[in-house]
Amino acid sequence: MSYPNEGVLNTTTGVTYETIAAAIADAKDDDVLTLAAQQFDELIDINNAVTRAAVTAPASLTIVGQTGSLVNGVSILAGDVTLKNIEFNGTGNYGTVHVANDADVTLQNCTINAPEGTAGRPIETAMTISGSLIIDGCVIYNNGRPDSYLNPAAESGIIQVLNSEFKDGNLAAEYKVDKLSAAAYPVIKGNTFSATSYIGVSDVTAQTEAVNLSREVKLFINGMIEENTFADADQVKVVITPL
Repeated sequence: MSYPNEGVLNTTTGVTYETIAAAIADAKDDDVLTLAAQQFDELIDINNAVTRAAVTAPASLTIVGQTGSLVNGVSILAGDVTLKNIEFNGTGNYGTVHVANDADVTLQNCTINAPEGTAGRPIETAMTISGSLIIDGCVIYNNGRPDSYLNPAAESGIIQVLNSEFKDGNLAAEYKVDKLSAAAYPVIKGNTFSATSYIGVSDVTAQTEAVNLSREVKLFINGMIEENTFADADQVKVVITPL
């Protein structure tokens, strides 16, 4: 794969751009953009309509970085977007990685830093997303923020956090315990958590305290969050709490 010395290269067309926003605005379906090893002082900000970065994205797009490719953050509300090998610095008061609506977003081998000195989380999904968020093989730094936060997806939605490493913070997930549809719940498997980190689970329906959930529901949730590794074998691996 070819990478530019500066800016962003559309490997499909061979055209180079100064900013990610300009490259996305000019991209067509299934184009692949590659990033130079530099700081991009911008968000990857995508929606069907004009966004804060004035970008209307194609239906499907792949953006690939390399060592030294640094981007402030990502907010995706539409489209099928794959992001690979990018370090997200974290900026502003919102989550570094924010996904909503019917967007289908995959992050592979990325580093995700929470914004320092703000309330922003490293990862946050909007309520009842109908698309998907798949995080695979990433490294997450909370930088003093309490957690990454996964709201439950809609019935058609998919949220998966796989084979990733949580360095210094927790991962919180909400589950609608009044329904037992696997598609509507975060799947958290194959991850590594530091000695100070854990998985927290809340009942989004607020109809019952999570500690008093039925055996069926507890078994279902445990199936969604199994096969993770914790640095301290004696630590509380999963904290189930009410809202």
